Amino acid sequence: MVQSGTQWGIVGSWATRAQPAEGPTGTRQDHQRKKGADKVFTGWSKHTLDAKGRLAIPARFRDVMKPRGDDRLVITCSDRCLVAYPLEQWRAMADKVSRLSQVDPRVQAFRRIFISGGEECACDKQGRVLIPQMLRKMAGLDSQVVLVGMQTNFEIWDEERWYQYQQSVRAEFGDLSSFMAELGI
Repeated sequence: MVQSGTQWGIVGSWATRAQPAEGPTGTRQDHQRKKGADKVFTGWSKHTLDAKGRLAIPARFRDVMKPRGDDRLVITCSDRCLVAYPLEQWRAMADKVSRLSQVDPRVQAFRRIFISGGEECACDKQGRVLIPQMLRKMAGLDSQVVLVGMQTNFEIWDEERWYQYQQSVRAEFGDLSSFMAELGI
């Protein structure tokens, strides 16, 4: 028997050639992470917060998080809603913010509200996250909420506030469409 020098490894429908059985790249888990890295948060869905403030994350959003290998979110308050980031996205954004001016009052305000308000929240076995009471209060969340996929993150809106916002944007959608056309979209 002649050895070819090729190391045998895991082969399946996900691979085009043999992958090394060990090492930092080439594992099935690494491939699944890369494969799912192009998934984004999209769509709207209505949900109910339970009495403890837990929110069931929809399966399609958990599917976006799963390939990244981490079920933790960082949830923070924006001007009208909460914003949830997968932990790796949050870290990348926070790193960029950390390199901004330490004395610019706008950057300081952003850090004080958006960055400092971030709370790490892990999904439980049922795919729910506990939204801290202070964040729920700041965003005016009661029980009925709408999740809004924003590609790299998703927003958590009070249902009534979301519908009001949606109506105001639709009233000006012609201007918004023109603006996007100027951007080449």
